[in-house]
Amino acid sequence: MNFTSFLTRQRNKYSSELVDDVRYWSLSAATYVYYVTISAVIKKYARGKTLDAGAGRLNGKLLLRDHVTEYTSMDVSNTDGMIDIVSDIQNMTSIPADTFDTVYSSQVLEHVPNPCKALAEIHRVLVPGGYAIISVPLLNGLHEEPHDYYRYTPYGLKHLMQEAGFEVEDECTAGGLCCFLSHPFSLVFICMFWSIPALRWVAWWINKLLIVHPVLWVENLTRLYRKFPSDVIVVGKKAGNSRLCI
Repeated sequence: MNFTSFLTRQRNKYSSELVDDVRYWSLSAATYVYYVTISAVIKKYARGKTLDAGAGRLNGKLLLRDHVTEYTSMDVSNTDGMIDIVSDIQNMTSIPADTFDTVYSSQVLEHVPNPCKALAEIHRVLVPGGYAIISVPLLNGLHEEPHDYYRYTPYGLKHLMQEAGFEVEDECTAGGLCCFLSHPFSLVFICMFWSIPALRWVAWWINKLLIVHPVLWVENLTRLYRKFPSDVIVVGKKAGNSRLCI
């Protein structure tokens, strides 16, 4: 097993074991800023029946569950047996139109060959007046290869969502260049110790105190996130009168 494979395995282990734990989001400065930012967006817009499109290991469930009446996970595969609907986000034929009040899709569109089709499908399954909360990376290393196709600017994502029929309600960014550059160091440090019960939380606290918080301070001081955002978040609304599917 090479070092990259080891990191991937440990990263997946970390995600699975902390799937229902807010400490998951302190892996790095990048993940922490994303958590703070997306939590505020979800609190404002998520409601009713909600689809987590591209749910992966269900880390979005922790963010959504206190703000929605019903949570449904969807992904292209169901390796761990936790996914409610197995479907391709580009062709969600098993989901009728006008089904969900909210669709949340986090860090998925970069892995989709045809993001326009994916956004059109998200628009289709939303009820009139429903919201799509979409987040994508702008700064990120290659991951989940070979299915890593795109990076998005705020302008590019807004354009694609408008082309799919959405009215853009809100937009923001999360993290910046400092968060992006520090993420690999936090990732490697945590993964090196995660399989050692006696040391994993010692490493977690060292990382949080000596890497995550100092990086956040530098990020806020330099404000590099204004020109070099790590992640882009756009909220789109499906035209029509809101009608919650409760």
